[in-house]
Amino acid sequence: MKLAKLSGLLFMSLGLTGCLMGSNDDIDKYIASKADTKPKPIPQVKFVETVKKIAFSPTEGKAPFTPPEIEKVTKITDEDCTADQVARELCPDLKRSKQQLEKFDFLDLSMVGTYSQSGSLWALIEDPSGQIHRVRTGYYMGKEYGKIVSITPNRIDLSEFTKNDGKWLKRSRVKLLKVKD
Repeated sequence: MKLAKLSGLLFMSLGLTGCLMGSNDDIDKYIASKADTKPKPIPQVKFVETVKKIAFSPTEGKAPFTPPEIEKVTKITDEDCTADQVARELCPDLKRSKQQLEKFDFLDLSMVGTYSQSGSLWALIEDPSGQIHRVRTGYYMGKEYGKIVSITPNRIDLSEFTKNDGKWLKRSRVKLLKVKD
């Protein structure tokens, strides 16, 4: 036991002696070079705005887990649709024959591609059963009288009408190209 203590004490004293005998010139030079330089300024902290909490009401607004496809409200008109109002696109044409994609809800339809034919850009729409339909500007889709107003390679813009307190509400919607995982 005494031998272990003695050897431990000897080992520690040798270790400390080694620290005292070494040269610290390189450390002293480094500290001196850094003492002459000015410190860099600390960048200004950016102000972070707090987010306003909103209580979710399932009967108001859009569903929280659907894509942001409903854009902005443009016009509200009277419930009675005259030929002049239909021509000025203030309400839907209730007398025209419905097209095939109008029997599906807008959110159940997917844009899966586009192609060009005779200078016109066509979009390919997949319905819930997996059938592919081709559409172009001026065609209708969705249950809310959605008329396609433009097609680009990765999106379809349309305007649609819904009833709001007995009046027609015109709004813009977007269908984005569905990207396969």
